[in-house]
Formats: sequence, C-alpha cells, structure tokens
Amino acid sequence: MALLDRDHPDGPAQLAWLADHLTGEPAARLAAAQRMLDLNRDAGTRALTALVNDRDMGLHRVKAATVSRSVDLVRSLTYPEHADINLRVAALIALLPLDAKTAIRGLRDIVAHVHRLEILLDLAEAVQPHHKEFALEVAEGVITSARADSAERLAALRVIGTSAPDRAGELATGLARDTRNAAGLRLDAALLVATKYGGSTKVLRELVRAGLVPRGRLVSLAESVGSLDRELAADLYLDEASRLRGRQRLEVQRKAMNLHPSKGMKAVRETLMDRRTDDRLRLEEARHLSAAFELDVYESLAETGSFDYAFAAAEKVRERDAARGRELFAVIAQRGSLPGGNRMKAAIASGDKRVIERVNRVKGVPERDRLSGARHLGKAGDRVRAGLAQSAEDPFVRITAAMELSSDRRAADLLAEHSANRTAAAESRLEAAIEARKRNRKIGNGALKALSEDPEIPKAVRRRAEKERGRW
Repeated sequence: MALLDRDHPDGPAQLAWLADHLTGEPAARLAAAQRMLDLNRDAGTRALTALVNDRDMGLHRVKAATVSRSVDLVRSLTYPEHADINLRVAALIALLPLDAKTAIRGLRDIVAHVHRLEILLDLAEAVQPHHKEFALEVAEGVITSARADSAERLAALRVIGTSAPDRAGELATGLARDTRNAAGLRLDAALLVATKYGGSTKVLRELVRAGLVPRGRLVSLAESVGSLDRELAADLYLDEASRLRGRQRLEVQRKAMNLHPSKGMKAVRETLMDRRTDDRLRLEEARHLSAAFELDVYESLAETGSFDYAFAAAEKVRERDAARGRELFAVIAQRGSLPGGNRMKAAIASGDKRVIERVNRVKGVPERDRLSGARHLGKAGDRVRAGLAQSAEDPFVRITAAMELSSDRRAADLLAEHSANRTAAAESRLEAAIEARKRNRKIGNGALKALSEDPEIPKAVRRRAEKERGRW
C-alpha cells in the first residue's frame, strides 16, 4: 500500500503526512491509522477513535476499534443505539475474547428482539468460531421455531453440524421422525443423518418404507446413499424402475443389480419375462442375467414372443440344452396364431416327426413348406408328397413332390398325370414327362409321345418331346 512505502518521511513528518491522508476509502483510512498507531500510540489511538465514531466507515469501524486494543471502543459499538444490526453483531463478536459476559448479554438481547430467522442464522454461523455453545443455542432456537421453514431448519442443522455433529444427528433424527414436518424436510434430515451425522440409514429406511419418497427424488436419493447402504439404494432404484417401461426400466434395474445383485437380477428377470416388454429387448437383455435366469427368459420368449424372436430364443436355448431347445421349437410349431410357414420351420427345427406331421395337416401351410416338412419325414412323408403331386397349385411343387416319392412307379404315374394336365404350362408338362421316364421308361415315353402329338402344345415343345423319346 502506498501509505506504507519506505519513501515517505519518518518520525513526526510521517505522522503529519499520514494525518493528512486519513481520507478516502475506508480501507485506506484504516491502514493510515494503523501505521500511525505503530509510530505513536497516542496519535494512532486518536485517529482510530475518530474512525470508530465515523458512520461512513461502515463495518470498518469494528476493525478500527479492535486494532486500537481498547475494550471500551469495541464495547461502544455494541450499544443498542446503533441501528445497524450487522455492526452490533460484528462488534459483539469482536468483544467476545475481550469481555465474554458483556458480549453474550448483548448477543442474547439481539436474539430476543430479532424476528428475521436468516439474521439469526448468520449470527449463529459468525459466532460459532468464537463461542460454540451460544452458536448452538441460537441454531437450535431456529430449528424449534414455529416460524422456521424447512430450508431454515436445515441451514441451522448444518451450522450445528460443523462443530457438534453428534448433536446435529440427534436433532436431524428428531426432525425426520416428526410427522408434523413436511415429507421433504423429513427426507433431507434423514439424509443428513446418513451422509454427515452418524452414517446410519435407519431413519431413512423408515421413511422409505412409509412411502414418503416422491418419484422425483428416488434416483437422487439412491445415488446419495449407494456407498452407505447398497440394499436401500437398490430398493430406491427398483421403486423408480417400477414406474418406467422398456429400455429405461431395464437401465434403472441394472443400476439396482450392480448394488444388490439378487434383488436387481430378480427384477430384470421379471421385466424380461413379461410379454408386454418388447421382444427385441427381451432377447438382447437376457445376457445380463445369470445362466439359469437367462434360460428362463429365452424359454418365455420362445413361448410368447413374435416368431422371429421366439425362434432366435429357442436357438439360444438349444445351444445350451439341445433337448430343451427342440422342445421349445415344438412349442412354437404348435402355436396356432402363427402363420403356417413359420410353424413348419419351427416343426422342422424341433426334429420331431410327429410335430411335423401334425403341422403338415394344418390348413394354410404353404405348399413348399409342406414339401420341406415331408422331406424330414423320409418314407413316411410319401402321403404328403403324393397329395402335393396331385393337387399342388405350384407346378414346381407338384413335380418335385412326385420326384421325391420313394416308389419310382408311383412317382412316374403322378408325373405322367401332371404331364397330361392341359391346364398346366407346356414347359412344366414336358419336364414332368422327362422325369417320369427316368423312373419308368414305358410310362415316361407314353407321356412324351402324347405331348409330341398334341397339336395344342407349342411346336418347339412338341419337337423337344419327340427328341427326348428318341434318346433312349
């Protein structure tokens, strides 16, 4: 500071110079007076006294009185005639180490006449480093005041907690258990007990069980106590999850699972077993569960999910348990709500011939799918193949079904029958005749001869039929 530079004159000359500079900003005036006190006690005391009595100095008046080392000057600022309560409080706090009895008496007078609780809170906080007992008394008075709102009571708790955490814990427990208090205050007080004043979550658990935690606080509360009480935090996450759906629900349930595996996993399993949950989500998320629960989800999905996801789930099960996987494919195959082609795909995957035969008799199974099913029946599928060879609307199916019959003679007869069908395409009829001759020369040649002599068939097809007859 310029007033203290060594370039200024020493001794009486410096005192005169400083006296001339007792003007301007309060801080600069105070610094000049302090320097004067160092050089000459009487001159410095007079300067500081002048500053103490100068209202323009504001709160610097208390500093000036303290620097003067005069108890009387400090005490003079505590008298009620000073309208500025902040000045009186600051002066009384400064007086505490000098005249504690007078200071406490003055502070009590202020507490008795001040009705603004925020001022009392400031007073308690300011007094605390100097007189803990009085600060606790004032703060407790705020907590028990009928005029105090939740924020003021919590602020008073924090003041107490900085020097007397055990007492703060007792008071916070009382606030949390007092049913007359708002739920928010009770929760905040219980949280302070858990996180700052004792570390016990007992009271908080009581409030959670009583259903006093609003939805908007479930997650934040869980995050606050997760390191203190993993089970309680998991319960809070699960409560929040119960109000959500889909992926959001599972994300919160997995947070619970990280804290309390058994509870969290059970909740995730229930969500994934629920057919209202998206099938894709059920299939993707099952991997986060234990092996047994994972299979439970896959089995449920196979039994209730849409076909693609049900089929994929059954495949997952088959990878771990072949027999159970085949059983699930059979279950899918027998779900009447599914399209016939899907049912046949599942029946084939089951490997159960009885299931394949049963599905093959179901109306609505596409002809090509019925043919695929017949192939897995071996010779027992001849009945299906014969039926397709006679009545399938798809020429490819009719010819292929006949070709795959175990009896060459029967195959040749049915192929010849198709070759003679005037409603079928000429190329298809020719193909059937050629395949018939591979199984029975006589029957096949007869069919080829009939085609080569049929004037209603395109000439090119007739020539090919005649050419095929001449090959053997």
